[in-house]
Formats: sequence, C-alpha cells, structure tokens
Amino acid sequence: ITHLEERQRLSTLVSENVLDAFSSHKDLAQATQARKAHAVVLVSDIRDFTTLSGKYPPGEITALLNQHFSSMSQAIAKHGGRIDKFIGDAIHAVFEDLPGNPPQAAANSLQTAWEMLNRLTQITQDRQTRGLFPYRMGVGISCGEVVFAGLGDPKVFFDFTIIGKPLKEAEHLEALSKQILFCPIVVSAEVAQSAGAAGEGMIPLSDAEPKALVFPVES
Repeated sequence: ITHLEERQRLSTLVSENVLDAFSSHKDLAQATQARKAHAVVLVSDIRDFTTLSGKYPPGEITALLNQHFSSMSQAIAKHGGRIDKFIGDAIHAVFEDLPGNPPQAAANSLQTAWEMLNRLTQITQDRQTRGLFPYRMGVGISCGEVVFAGLGDPKVFFDFTIIGKPLKEAEHLEALSKQILFCPIVVSAEVAQSAGAAGEGMIPLSDAEPKALVFPVES
C-alpha cells in the first residue's frame, strides 16, 4: 500500500519511465543504469507557439497546453506509446516492441499520429464553438537504436529519458511537416517499411528529402 501511494504521489511529478525504473529496482544505481534498445520515437509540436504565447494571455495558453497534452497523451497511451517528456509545447513519445510479440511499434506510432490529428480536429471545433483561437500541430516519427538513461542528480532533479539519433531525426521530420498542410505527418523510410499495411502508400516528401515520407492526402 505504501508503495502504491508513493507511486501515485510521484506520478504527477515524473514520467512513467522514471516510475517504472524505480519500481523495477530497489537500488538507485540499478534504476539509473543506461540501456540500449531499438525504439520508434514520435515528436509532435504546436505550430507558431511562440507567436501565440505573445499574442494571448498566459491563462489561455496554459489552458490550451493542458487540454492538448491531456488529449494527446491519451492517444499515445491507447496505442502502446509512452510519454518521454513535454518540452514547452512539444511532446516526445517512444514506442517499443514487446518481447515475444510481433513487431507493432512502427504501426502503433502511425496510428497514434492519425489519432492525434483527429483529436486536434475535435479540439479545434470545440475551441471555435467557444470563441477561442484555433491552432495547428505537426508530427515526425523515426526509429533506430536509442539509449534510455537516467540524467541529473536524484537529490536535485532527475529524469529518465531517451538519447540518440532517432530523436534528432524525429525532430527534423516534425519540422518538415510544416510543408504538409492537410496531413502534417512525416516519417522515416524505415518507419514506413516497418509499419507494414499502416505505412503503405506513403510517398517521398520531395526529391531533396527522399527518406522523409508523407501520406498523399489531398485538400
């Protein structure tokens, strides 16, 4: 009971990765030990957030972020993803294949991206009904070997996060999604291939970015 109460208290302060790390190891050194793994990384970002923050009152921006993070977190969790962190208006999430099960992480990440866009449509409709300003977002997805590592000082500030090229690539792909107005989802070629049916029909974003694939959705 004490353990569950402590987990519930910490759940509002740290990420699920931190909770699981400390739940699996009684020893702090073991909990913070780095490990390598193949994972799919999803990065989403709100468009022109700096401009919005300067234009509207802090209370409106905070309410927007809370609603956005809550809804998008539900979509990520629904498809087996885990929040790595919130950075400003950005969301970093990670998907891993479960041992002994068919690979699903890439397909799950694409399903998550689609649901996030659908949820944004619902949020926008609700906001417009209430006379609030709309906003847009983009999603980038990549995969590869990452390092899960505990960073910081547990006595001051500590987080368990992901490090590696897939995170940087997902951030780059998310930035490229600004070019896609009606379906701002950009993924790496590896993700599209690994996703199977979920990634079928995707096409290169441009000749300059042949490994950045998008869904050919017309307006």
